[in-house]
Amino acid sequence: MKPNIKVALSFDVEDWYMGMELKNHEMEGKERRLTVGLSRILSLLGKKGVKATFFILGMVCEMYPEEVKSIAKAGHEIASHGYSHTMVYKLKPASFRDEIKRTDDLLSDITGKKAVGFRAPYFSITSESLWALDVLIEEGYKYDASIYPGYNYRYGIPDSPHDIYKYPEKEIIEFPVSTMELFGRRIGIGGAYFRILPLFLTKRGIMKRGNINKNIENNADTVIYLHPWEFDPKHPKIKVAPLATLTHYINLGRTYPRLKRLLDTFSFTTCIDIIEEKCR
Repeated sequence: MKPNIKVALSFDVEDWYMGMELKNHEMEGKERRLTVGLSRILSLLGKKGVKATFFILGMVCEMYPEEVKSIAKAGHEIASHGYSHTMVYKLKPASFRDEIKRTDDLLSDITGKKAVGFRAPYFSITSESLWALDVLIEEGYKYDASIYPGYNYRYGIPDSPHDIYKYPEKEIIEFPVSTMELFGRRIGIGGAYFRILPLFLTKRGIMKRGNINKNIENNADTVIYLHPWEFDPKHPKIKVAPLATLTHYINLGRTYPRLKRLLDTFSFTTCIDIIEEKCR
């Protein structure tokens, strides 16, 4: 019997090379493989009857419009991941707004619906780029899922809340990246940690956030994030910064079987479903 807790399942939809901090000219000519991992994800979710949130890049919409349409037709939540996978704190507000609008138009044209959720590339809404929340509000977004409540060498606001909250003095809900305490450090649940750590630690982190052992239902909501390329262990290998190379390629073969087991352990849903239930 599954614990009485819901977990938001999310995917950042980008091809294998789009999140490796390559320059535009370095991306040219790279093998397109998004469909390999994405098809495995959609098949697994369909078999398990699970709906998830897909944060989709605008450039993916241009390259794979039929695949984006198939995600929407399967009943999953469609959300925005920006256009070019550029860190928000490296953009000016006007450029960020252009990226948001461009992706909005693409997603609306393909799915017929306006996205209400956003996740920044590399979780790059930090203390230096909080102005991005105002842009999202002005562009009609209901929630953001970009703030990491901990420290990472590329992102994070360590003293920010660990659960869903209405951002102070702003009309937007924040669904922060879920974290857990391990060896005195706060680390993420999902992404590379999902592949690096033993699965029992991920399960323990989810259970602890839900305080199931104390019979407090949904004390803290959890969001798991993964990428289609993590379900494609045979995608090409290239070298970038050593740490980025390590976290990108480590244990790729474990992603699919681990998610399959996790889907059998907990109940999963979309980000917007949990937000609407919690913030009604």
